[in-house]
Amino acid sequence: LGRDANALMYGAGHGGFEVLFILGLGMISNLATAAMLNAGMTDALTAGVTDGAALAQMEAAFSELAYTPSATFLVGIVERIAAVALHLSFSVLVWFAAKEQKAFWLFPLALLLHALVDFGTVVLSKFVANVWIIEAAIYAMTAFCVLIALYVWKKHARPGEPEPRREPDGDAPQEA
Repeated sequence: LGRDANALMYGAGHGGFEVLFILGLGMISNLATAAMLNAGMTDALTAGVTDGAALAQMEAAFSELAYTPSATFLVGIVERIAAVALHLSFSVLVWFAAKEQKAFWLFPLALLLHALVDFGTVVLSKFVANVWIIEAAIYAMTAFCVLIALYVWKKHARPGEPEPRREPDGDAPQEA
């Protein structure tokens, strides 16, 4: 199966991709729209929109973007830090569930924890108006998941485990 450090690499890869995809593309879109609005190019943004309701919705979005305090855009960065920590934690649980037959119960645990974090975030966003309070709750849930992952890592990790090596002719990996 490989070295236990791979569990962290899987989590970092998944979390890192989400950072680039969700946060990166969203920020690029917001910056491009804001630049066009500041340059007075609103007509270019709404060109081809003939439905009055859709046009009103776009103008409301432009207004919201224009009047959103700059610090609010930092929330996405703060949220993604927690998301990466969660991905690392869940990857550790899934790694050891796959690696050790007796620890298969860690797989449903990872799914359950992920669902609970998502559920908690959605419920909080419906009832709590302050986004920083929601972020604090997300960080508390993240800390809980990280502690579980650390416990599982300490219990199951094999320090100094050899890296599987490939034979020059491309045969299956051999233990060093």
